[in-house]
Amino acid sequence: MAQPAIEISRPRRFGVLSILAKYAFSFLLAIPLVAAFLILSTVRNLGQFWILAVPLLALAGTVYFLPSLGNAYVYWVLRGVRAQTSDNSQRKSIVQITFDPRIRTGFRALIEDADDVGYVSFSETEFRFSGDSLQVTVPFERLKAVHGENVGLRGAYLSGGRIRLDISGLDDFDAIEIAERTSLVLPASRRITRELFEQIKARATSNTKSDVRS
Repeated sequence: MAQPAIEISRPRRFGVLSILAKYAFSFLLAIPLVAAFLILSTVRNLGQFWILAVPLLALAGTVYFLPSLGNAYVYWVLRGVRAQTSDNSQRKSIVQITFDPRIRTGFRALIEDADDVGYVSFSETEFRFSGDSLQVTVPFERLKAVHGENVGLRGAYLSGGRIRLDISGLDDFDAIEIAERTSLVLPASRRITRELFEQIKARATSNTKSDVRS
């Protein structure tokens, strides 16, 4: 049975300063809410309907585009990073990856729920991740379970969520979690996550003698 493998190096682009910059960049999503507040403060005689509608529309627009700025920043961070595949026609998704137990500790782990960001790709027999500081290869036959988890407050409990892969034989790690970082709008986040889950589950099932638990 093939063994999972992981290579860990020093973060080059996705370090503490980069993470703080990502959060600062994401604050631009507050612009619609600030604009709504200015409209309500300066425009008179809007009427009760618009007094309620303007902030609700601004909030709905902010939630709809919630993944956009953070994911756009991650894409910029990953410039120059290549996915672990020689097939240029294969679709490569940008994801964040988190290990259980965590690789990153201290202040870095406190402010960021990802251990790294990078590209995920698949062959017929293995899962591959190529990131800023991590290179991971996991044969699908090493997956014990594949299941989804809510991403929590970071995604307003509405985004596509995380995919948890329980793994055997990967050093001291019990599992990895991946969350898509490709989308620009909320519906795309949910769709991409669902597609990734279905691809991983199908390949894991076809590479094991029994159905992988989900």
